[in-house]
Amino acid sequence: MKIISIMMKIKKFFFTIIIFIPNIIIAQQDFASWNSVTFNYKIKKTTFSVSNEFRLNNNSSELDKYLCDFIIEQNLKYGFKIEGAMRYSRFYDLGFQNEYLYYGVIQYSYRIQRFITELQTKLQYGVSKYDNLNPDYSEWQWRNKITLNYLIPGYPIKAYLSYETFIRNKTILEFYKYRFFSGIRYSFNKQNNASVFYGWQDFTNKINKTFIVGIKYSLNINKKSKKNKKDYNSDDE
Repeated sequence: MKIISIMMKIKKFFFTIIIFIPNIIIAQQDFASWNSVTFNYKIKKTTFSVSNEFRLNNNSSELDKYLCDFIIEQNLKYGFKIEGAMRYSRFYDLGFQNEYLYYGVIQYSYRIQRFITELQTKLQYGVSKYDNLNPDYSEWQWRNKITLNYLIPGYPIKAYLSYETFIRNKTILEFYKYRFFSGIRYSFNKQNNASVFYGWQDFTNKINKTFIVGIKYSLNINKKSKKNKKDYNSDDE
């Protein structure tokens, strides 16, 4: 009975946050939007993905960044999975620049009743090449993320909260940014699912947060499987 009582309190807190955050976003005079489409092809326990994302700022009126990821993901035993990827992005920061990013991910998932907790660590290396005379720039980053998912009973819907920290190697290791998101994911069928999320990003050296809303769409291009397996993996911002 004590465990059930604790789970009920967690669920109430979870949905209080889910409902409360959109009111914060709506109250802001400026926000960004991050919208993406991902195509997946799965061979046994290995998934190959291509993701395209457009990030808009100034009340979602200006293109701030375009990203394209090529990802290979491998499911392992005991709730673990690993991932390797390359990302190309184009954005403006002291001049137009192209960024080439390489990263590896280790993730562990654990389920208790309808709650699924995910712990993720990511190591990435990026190189930025400017169009003008500014010198090229490279940087290592270490990102750590925790996600709490809740499976809505009776519906193919998953609600989630996530918190992620960013550490980079300037002259010393520096914690410089964090992200907090909440959202819901709806599975139309085994091939198609979509997510709506909202939250914010905050830099330690800036006063104002960046408030963000977004939509993700994911398409599995495999043929329909006869096995009825549910996908409990959360979305990665």
